[in-house]
Amino acid sequence: MSLLPRRSPLASEHRALGARMVEHEGWSLPGSYGPDDPGIDEHQAVRHTAGMFDISHLLVVDVQGRDARAYLRHVLANDVDGVAEAGGALLSCLLSDQGGIIDHPMVYRLGGDAWRIVLNAGCADAAVAWMDHVHQTGGWRLAIQPRRDLAMLALQGPHAAERFWAARAGSRPLTEPLPRRTFTECSGLMVAHTGYTGEGGYECFGPIDAIIELWRDLVALGVRPCGLAARDSLRIEAGLVRYGCETGTGTSPLESGLGDTVCRHDASRDFIGRRALEARPSSRRLAGLIVTDAHAHDEADDDLAADVGLPPSRAPARVRLPGILIAGEPAEGDVTSLTRSPTLGVTIALARIPARAAEGALAQVEIGGVWRNARDCALPFVRRGHAIAPAPPPL
Repeated sequence: MSLLPRRSPLASEHRALGARMVEHEGWSLPGSYGPDDPGIDEHQAVRHTAGMFDISHLLVVDVQGRDARAYLRHVLANDVDGVAEAGGALLSCLLSDQGGIIDHPMVYRLGGDAWRIVLNAGCADAAVAWMDHVHQTGGWRLAIQPRRDLAMLALQGPHAAERFWAARAGSRPLTEPLPRRTFTECSGLMVAHTGYTGEGGYECFGPIDAIIELWRDLVALGVRPCGLAARDSLRIEAGLVRYGCETGTGTSPLESGLGDTVCRHDASRDFIGRRALEARPSSRRLAGLIVTDAHAHDEADDDLAADVGLPPSRAPARVRLPGILIAGEPAEGDVTSLTRSPTLGVTIALARIPARAAEGALAQVEIGGVWRNARDCALPFVRRGHAIAPAPPPL
């Protein structure tokens, strides 16, 4: 097995545009474009105009066959029966028997007995192995097919749709009416109204040559290519989780901001992990934190300086809520992601804290070994370019 990182089908496009390549989840991907941009300008392009991301490191897996629907109702925590017809999508969790998160994929209904699942890169191999294990031991009549013959890009921002319509003549009547979490076939591509930034836009799936051509056409139209640094700051502002930070095999969806992906209304549906979740109610929840100390923001930048261009590989160790005492001691939690928010101009974090903590509770976040004042707030911090959670005055 090669220890070299995998290369995206768009790798030559990134190099031609001056991307600074970094290793991420076993792939060589753009951290940011240009020698002096750590992702801030790219972040702002997505919030105010349009930006695009190479997401070909994600793994498309097609599941089809006469038992595909029943199999997915068993292997996924969300109920695919919630997607009433072809062209719909939902977010789900793929759980272990113990209720831990193997992955949290997007699931698309292609039609008939055919479904498409998009897995996160860092856990794709383990997720496919688990799906195949369930398939083989259960005797399901279906086929599971990873699709490395496909490439993907995400076009995001308030002007994303207009740029796509300009790039692909005749696409507007098909894509403009798409509600959130639906998709259509257009110009030889699967075009989904989904994304990971808190903005509108499309995720496009298709043959490698078609995605490369679309990438080049969008660059010619002035769409800003964006790397991992912007992708991470955008998703944290939007309160969206990342595998390996907020989620993993040791965490439950109920404590990771993914409670809505667990559908238990049908008592007869015995999906994998259900019994473990019902036997172990979560005592923690995922919260947003705004750091209110004026000097903490530069320190947050310094603390993550070695990771510019990459999602943070290390998170500050703890968060504590002094207003909540358990056995006479301040309650503590874990910071899962932290960034300087370009939209809000302050440091924000996602953290797993005691469920009993009321919204707005005071807290401290450890940044660079120093405890800084913070306040719990509802997620997201930013939606469609607008601050939902403005920073409170310093404590």
